[in-house]
Amino acid sequence: MGRGIVAPCTCSVLASMRKEGPSSGSSTETQKCGNPGCTTACGCPSACCGGPYQAVAYHGTIYCSLEEPISCVGSWEPWFNYTLCNDTCGMCGTYTQQRYCMPPGCQCTGSFTQTMPCAASVCASPRSACCTGFTEKANTCSVS
Repeated sequence: MGRGIVAPCTCSVLASMRKEGPSSGSSTETQKCGNPGCTTACGCPSACCGGPYQAVAYHGTIYCSLEEPISCVGSWEPWFNYTLCNDTCGMCGTYTQQRYCMPPGCQCTGSFTQTMPCAASVCASPRSACCTGFTEKANTCSVS
């Protein structure tokens, strides 16, 4: 790690002490949360970090640090259909798609959901063949 001073976790279960630091010879003393059965973000039954300290993940271990967590830029996974189309014709329906930003915890630009038009087949009378914004072409509705 070697990034600034790392404060001890306040977990009920503490693992062994480690010395880490830059190659200049200085070192930072750390204690890591070592309870793999915990489910909270800090890996401990109660909040791991108190006061000005923040939980920082480093190679799968959570530390309490005085520094801001290292931010990472993620990338979007492909869209997948989250809901079904809510209509049957005329491009009058919509469905929702979602995608995940990977790896978890990183930031991606844009939305994780989008609403898409659906049901391209032409509607039968008495409904209009296509909904507003769409026109009929070869028995399907498409963008005007």
